[in-house]
Amino acid sequence: MTVHNHRFLNLPHWSFNWRLPGLTGLYLNACLRNFSIAMVNIFIPLFILKTTGKIEYIFIFYIYYHTFLILLDYPLIFLMTKIGPDISVLISNLLLGCYLFSILLMKQNFSFIFLAALFSALFVPLYWIPYHLAFVKLGKEEKYGESISYFSILGRLSTALGPVAGGLIIAIFGFEKLFMAVVIFIMISTIPLFFDRFKRVSKAPPLDHVLRGLIKPDYRDNLLAFWGVSLESLILAIFWPIFIYKVVSSYKIVGLISSLGLLLSMMMLFWVGKRVDRKGQGMLKVGVLTNSVNWLIRIFLTSGWQIFLADFFYNLGAALLWTPFDTMVYRKAIDSDPFDFFIKRELSLHIGGLLASLLVWFVWAFIPNWFVIFSLGAVGLFLTGLMIKNIHKVLDK
Repeated sequence: MTVHNHRFLNLPHWSFNWRLPGLTGLYLNACLRNFSIAMVNIFIPLFILKTTGKIEYIFIFYIYYHTFLILLDYPLIFLMTKIGPDISVLISNLLLGCYLFSILLMKQNFSFIFLAALFSALFVPLYWIPYHLAFVKLGKEEKYGESISYFSILGRLSTALGPVAGGLIIAIFGFEKLFMAVVIFIMISTIPLFFDRFKRVSKAPPLDHVLRGLIKPDYRDNLLAFWGVSLESLILAIFWPIFIYKVVSSYKIVGLISSLGLLLSMMMLFWVGKRVDRKGQGMLKVGVLTNSVNWLIRIFLTSGWQIFLADFFYNLGAALLWTPFDTMVYRKAIDSDPFDFFIKRELSLHIGGLLASLLVWFVWAFIPNWFVIFSLGAVGLFLTGLMIKNIHKVLDK
């Protein structure tokens, strides 16, 4: 009797694992997206100022932006839970493109500032909430600081190339071509997220639960710390590019200074990344102190070389400050309900952003003094130090 070996003709079973491991998809997306946004971000306040001739319109934009976000954050997050994180990020990037085109249209009709602020507000939660939830899901809790450091290194490399590329494109081709290039890169940045392993988002916590959490005593220090982030970020986004341009009068030099300062400070992130999970609180305190002093001395800068040095040392301090700060944020999120915590974080940042916009506009209207404005940046940094409060309770668990 003949015995047939059916396995003899079987072909080997080939399979292709098309999912990216760990945080790879997030890393790739962050690099491409950071490069895209960095090409244009530092120049937008200058563009609005050049178009209108009045700094007040920049404040109007930020007031609209933060107001829309406070109103739309939760509805957009609820939408994200229905459509999934990948589609959410894709829509976010499309809205980011609409925002940039609205900025361009302000040259023809300044009423587009309203639409630009709306599109800007719409794309933020649709991107950042999936981003943070994916980081918590795919990252290793005991090495969040190291992972954040790697993110920062890759992000800083891509962000460092952005401003100088953007400055050159503006100088040669103009703002319109720069905005189109940015939109193309942003859409490409979406692709890696469709190959990662983070596909599901849990149900959003009830809005009334989130709002009650914002005013609880045990969240107060976090709230003030996020308000500090918003205040310092506003000064950095509006006044620092204008101050640089006032001194050097060149888009190319503005971009070059920003790029070199970021690029040369990258080695600090390697050092911080290896130590932040053990010594993060001390690093944050040093970063707050050094960068607060940095803000206070900027009024004395009178040349491009001096501005470059100040920006370089600021970025060294930023590595010491923001890597441990973000690590503490993720650990506090893990210690509670991450989804609930990140929604509260978004609302805290934008309530703080609205208050900061009104405060800084008021101060600039009555005391248009660079030292006073830069001092507000230092005040914002001191508030961020409150993130340390109660972190020992999380670390001891």
